[in-house]
Amino acid sequence: MKYRKYRTGRRLLAILLICIMSLSVFYPAQAKSSTSKIKLSLTGKSAVIMDIDSGKLLYSKNANVKRHNASTTKLATAIVAVEQNKSLKKKIKISASVGRIGSDADIVKLGMSTGDSYYLKDLLHAMLMKSANDTAVAIAEGRAEGRAEG
Repeated sequence: MKYRKYRTGRRLLAILLICIMSLSVFYPAQAKSSTSKIKLSLTGKSAVIMDIDSGKLLYSKNANVKRHNASTTKLATAIVAVEQNKSLKKKIKISASVGRIGSDADIVKLGMSTGDSYYLKDLLHAMLMKSANDTAVAIAEGRAEGRAEG
């Protein structure tokens, strides 16, 4: 039975990642670099394509501009949470630090209250589909609590 739950969690994560990656079909790239031999059309503000074996830079667009890595961090948080938890029905209690997550208008958050509990599955959904920053912190803290107990 444990294997089936783990397999279901991995399947859910795979489906979510496929959905996220398939967005590129609906939002095709549209920028061009005049200094690159590669002709690309990207809509993103910055991009880097590098040969992983040689480390050679193949394409760049605003490569020296600092950008936030929130979406990448959220994907990594989701992968670790699914891999390390036996069940997506694990309850995660919301700490006071989660409630203090930013007040900027640009910050997306679910607005959870300290002491509330949510299923990991629901927090993952809010983090990946709504990009809620406070749920990412709650998931990370929930994982840390689980490790301390185990």
